[in-house]
Amino acid sequence: MAQTSHGVGGVGYDAKKRAWPAELNVFLALVILVVVFELIGRIFLGDSFLFNTRSDVSAIFNEARLQII
Repeated sequence: MAQTSHGVGGVGYDAKKRAWPAELNVFLALVILVVVFELIGRIFLGDSFLFNTRSDVSAIFNEARLQII
């Protein structure tokens, strides 16, 4: 009787050899996205792109929206 293995071409997959959990990959991808957008903001705007520090541009949580909440 033939044995079945998990993997392609008879290559087995050993879950114990994983370096880190899959959630860490997602977290690292989000951190990389934040860094990329911050670099874009610094290059093109001269300021933070995600964390708005300019007073002339309305922020995500301005006073009118906070009063509604």
